[in-house]
Amino acid sequence: MYQAQIEDKNKLYQRLEQFATILTETSQQLAVSQETQRQFAEILADISQLQNEMKTDIQAIKSKL
Repeated sequence: MYQAQIEDKNKLYQRLEQFATILTETSQQLAVSQETQRQFAEILADISQLQNEMKTDIQAIKSKL
């Protein structure tokens, strides 16, 4: 049960990482406005925070194994 939770969180973590990479590349390629760049930066910061929370969750689950 816990192993499945870890795997699910790891998959989500990887998808967030892919999304962050795509968002960064898209922002660079489009030469978007400063406001859009600011919004992208906020979203990337949110993704980073989610990833950190997920790492904590994964560690908590692993400690129960």
